[in-house]
Amino acid sequence: ERVLHQLLDHHSAHVLLRSRYGDAQAWRSRLPAAKASRIHIPEKVYDCRELLTTADLVVGAGGTMTREAATLGIPAITAFPGTLGAVDKFLVESGRLQVLETIDDLQTLQIQKRSQGLRPAPGPHLFDEIFENITTLYRRR
Repeated sequence: ERVLHQLLDHHSAHVLLRSRYGDAQAWRSRLPAAKASRIHIPEKVYDCRELLTTADLVVGAGGTMTREAATLGIPAITAFPGTLGAVDKFLVESGRLQVLETIDDLQTLQIQKRSQGLRPAPGPHLFDEIFENITTLYRRR
């Protein structure tokens, strides 16, 4: 929740908020109206490709969406509180994933709007593209 506040304080962010535990509405209700108006809580389930291809940044505390974004070259930050797994460590080492260890780290993280040219095109071959990106990164080790 503190990450959400910090992003809304320091960036002109619009946030699509999905919470695994269904508390997104409660989070938004605790914010001042100016910030709450920039939080969008989808009422339907979206295809992951739709979300990722339009995102400037993915912040997650889990793993799947964050890893997929990082693999596709979409700026990604993990706020996972535990020990990072091998895939996350690899993505950090390759510069594709940033780690948020404390709330103060938000001040030093590189967060910026992506240019249109960086958006991957969704399509039937997206899985192949993700797989190819992973194997290319692995070969560079």
